[in-house]
Amino acid sequence: LLAIWSTLLDTPCTDPTANFFELGGDSITALRAAWTTAREFGIETNVSDLLLHPTAAGFARLVEQRGALRPEAIPANPGRCEFPLSVEQEGLWFVEELGGGVAPYGVPFVLRLSGAVDVGVLLGALRVVAGR
Repeated sequence: LLAIWSTLLDTPCTDPTANFFELGGDSITALRAAWTTAREFGIETNVSDLLLHPTAAGFARLVEQRGALRPEAIPANPGRCEFPLSVEQEGLWFVEELGGGVAPYGVPFVLRLSGAVDVGVLLGALRVVAGR
């Protein structure tokens, strides 16, 4: 954290009890410090965290706490090419096989309209449905 602060504040920061704002930090620099800290340590943090914990020691405790709460990453398994299907995926596969190639989630149908049709309204409605 001290290295990040030193870079952002353009001044050497070596005292963990020094206040970020007393060292020359302002709201914009605090935003950059929170963003850089979040990126560097892989945690969620924001300006209000820095306002509540303005010393490097206090902010470091918060960073450490949030890092400890972060779930562990699932390790990659490069030797495995196939993965088990979820229950929903198995259901879709079964219906697809049963139906002979007709996708179960895209059911085609024909609709006969009678009377005057406002083409603009119809196209707008179709765009809304297609957007979902």
